[in-house]
Amino acid sequence: MPDASEPPPAVHVRVDDAPSSQPPRRFTRAFAIGRSEGCDLQVLRPKVSRHHAEVVYEEGGWWIVDCNSANGTYLNGERIHRARLEGTCAVQLGHGGPVLTLRVEDAPEAAAPTLVRPDAHTRVHEAPTTPASAALPPPLPPSGAPREPAVPSAGGVPARQRSLDEVAAHYFGDSDEPAGEHTMLIRQAYRVVQQRQQQRWIGIGAAMAILVVLAGGYAVWQQIRANRLEAQLSEVYAGVRALDAEILKIRHFIAERGDASLEEQLEGLQAQRERQIALLEGYVEELGYRRRLTDEERVIHKVARVFNESEFVIPSSFIRRVREEMQTYWLTPSGRHRYEQAIRRAQQEGYPQLIAQTMLKYNLPPEFFYLSMVESDFDNRGAIGPRTRWGIAKGMWQFIPETAANYGLKIGPRQDDPIYDPADERFDPVAATDAAARYLLEIHSQLAGASGLLAMASYNWGERRVVSRMERLFQDIPDEVAERTYWRFYTEYQDRMPEETKKYVVRIFAAAVIGEDPRLFGFDFDNPLAPYLASPDTPASPAAWSP
Repeated sequence: MPDASEPPPAVHVRVDDAPSSQPPRRFTRAFAIGRSEGCDLQVLRPKVSRHHAEVVYEEGGWWIVDCNSANGTYLNGERIHRARLEGTCAVQLGHGGPVLTLRVEDAPEAAAPTLVRPDAHTRVHEAPTTPASAALPPPLPPSGAPREPAVPSAGGVPARQRSLDEVAAHYFGDSDEPAGEHTMLIRQAYRVVQQRQQQRWIGIGAAMAILVVLAGGYAVWQQIRANRLEAQLSEVYAGVRALDAEILKIRHFIAERGDASLEEQLEGLQAQRERQIALLEGYVEELGYRRRLTDEERVIHKVARVFNESEFVIPSSFIRRVREEMQTYWLTPSGRHRYEQAIRRAQQEGYPQLIAQTMLKYNLPPEFFYLSMVESDFDNRGAIGPRTRWGIAKGMWQFIPETAANYGLKIGPRQDDPIYDPADERFDPVAATDAAARYLLEIHSQLAGASGLLAMASYNWGERRVVSRMERLFQDIPDEVAERTYWRFYTEYQDRMPEETKKYVVRIFAAAVIGEDPRLFGFDFDNPLAPYLASPDTPASPAAWSP
C-alpha cells in the first residue's frame, strides 16, 4: 500500500492541436478542464463545456471524471464517466472535439481491494423480534370456564351479527364509554396507527411541497441561465460580425493599394476571430440550439453561417422558400440534371479549386462558387447573356462591359456581338474569377456590412440600387455591422424587392445547401469544395483554367 505521505506522481497534459512550441502542462494536484476561465486547463474549442472534466488523485492513482458535460468525455475512444488513468492516455472532450494526451509518471501500484469482514463494530441488521407482550389474542379460557357473554346491541342482537359500521363505531369510535380490556387495546392500537398515518401524510405533503418549490426554482434558474447565455451569445456574434467587417475592409485596402504591411494586422484579427468563433460554438452547444434541428435544417443553418448571417434569427418565410426552391427546382428531374452537369463540368475544368482559393485569398466564402453556377452553369464559352441597354453579359461570372472594365478586365472587340471572343478577358476563368472576387469584396466591405446574402442581392440587383435602399432602411439606426443583415433587408423590403432578385438569392442559397451535403439530397457525389476548404493553400494547376 503506497505511503499516504508520498506526493502523487505528476500528470503531463498536452492539447494535440496546440503549437509544437507550446510545452505540455504538468500537474501534481487535482485540476479542472473546460472553457471557463476558472479551469486550471482552459480549452477554448467547440464541443468543450464550461466545466467539462476533472482529473483527481484517489485510491493511489489518477482518475478522469466527466462533470456532466454536454458532449461527454472519451478515454481512448470509449465514453466514460469516471476512469483510471494508466501510462499515456488519449482523452477527447466531446465526440469530434479536441484531444488531450495525458501521461502519468511512473507510480507505485495501487493497493489491492481489501474485503471488509464484520467485527464488533459492524452493525448487523436482523429481522425485528416481536416482544412477548405484543398485542396477541388473549388466551382462551378453559373448556369448562364460562365465556364472556357477547355485548348485545340496542336491539338485543349479538355483536357478531351487527353491521360493519356498528363494529367500527364500537372498536374505533371516540366514545369514552367503559369497555373491556380487549376493546381498549384495539382502540389504543388504532389511535397509534392513525397518528403515524397522519404524520406520514404530513411528511409526504411537505416533501411534495419542497419538490414543487425546488422544481420551480430550478426552472427559473434554467431560464435565467438560458437568458444570460443568449445575451452572451448575441454579444459574441456581434463581435464576430464587427471583426469580419474590419478584416474585409483591410483586405479590400490591400487589394486596392497593394500594401502588404497590413498583413500582420490582418493575421492578428483573424486569430482573434477564431477565438471568438470557438467561444460562440461553445455557447451554441451549451444552449443546445442545433440538437432540435433535422439534418436538412442543420445544413440550412450552416450555410447561413457561411454567408455571415445569424442562424438564430432566420425568418421562417426564408426557410420555407429555400425548401420550396429545392423541391420545385433543384430536386426535380430537370433541376437534378442541371446541377449534376454543372458540377461535372466545373470539376473537369478545375473550377472548384480555382474559385475556392481565389475567394479565400480575399477572405470571402468559397461557397460563392454557387453564384457562378447559377449565373452560367460553368459553361464559360457558352455563357452569353441577352442584349441589354448596359451591353451583353459574358463569361462564367456574367460581367457586363462597364463592370468588367472597372475591375481591370480587358473587353474584346466583339463586345456588342453575342458570340465567344477569345480576346475578351471575361472568358478568362482566372482573370474573371479574380475580378469577381474583388467586386464581391468591395460590396462586402463597403455596402453589405459583411453579409454574403446582401452581396448576392447587390450582384444581381445592381449595387447602387441596393445602397440607396439600404441607406433609407438604416437611416434611423446606428451604423452597426450587426444590424446590417440580409434578414432585416429581406423582411423590410419583401414586397418591394424585385422578384428576380429574391429568387436569385434563394436559388444560390439552395444550391449551396445541396452542395454542402449532396448525398443527403440523393446525389451520388460529395461536396465539390470540401478538398479545398480543408487545405486552401494546395498548389493550383493553371493549365486546367485556360479559356
